[in-house]
Amino acid sequence: MTSISTRRWPLTTTGMLEYWVKTPAWKLIPLALLALFTVPIPVALLFALFFPDIHIGSPDVAKHGVILEIVMACIVAPLYETSVFQWLCINLLRKIPGCSAIVAVVISAGLFAASHYYSIFYVVIVFPAGLVLGGVYVLEKAKGGSPFWMVVTLHALKNAIVFLYTMHLL
Repeated sequence: MTSISTRRWPLTTTGMLEYWVKTPAWKLIPLALLALFTVPIPVALLFALFFPDIHIGSPDVAKHGVILEIVMACIVAPLYETSVFQWLCINLLRKIPGCSAIVAVVISAGLFAASHYYSIFYVVIVFPAGLVLGGVYVLEKAKGGSPFWMVVTLHALKNAIVFLYTMHLL
């Protein structure tokens, strides 16, 4: 019989943070990608329950062609948004005395979500994804990894999967 302290999933906040900081990138990428798709689901369901007639909205880049849409969604947007909403925002906020990583991630997620104002629904469902991306950025930075490239990779993979799904290729 194993004790609580030797279990793989620690039960304390500090233990969970230590677990995630020690998680190698090859494990973190699929877990974070899964979180990017699943964390917004309860928020979307609640929003749809209370506002059933609301339009979701989405970026209108399809009129410019598939190639440009792929480049924008899978290269340009992840690079730009990671630069602004994770790298710049979190690093600047963390320089403010008393600003914790959690506060920086929440503010960064709020700004990330606000930049996706295709509809209020879209903003609401993008906020949890911003929390995941910001959280991964902070974790990778704490590990001494490559937080910028980790988040760009996750964001690009998520957008590529969504693109393939919307093109009925998945």
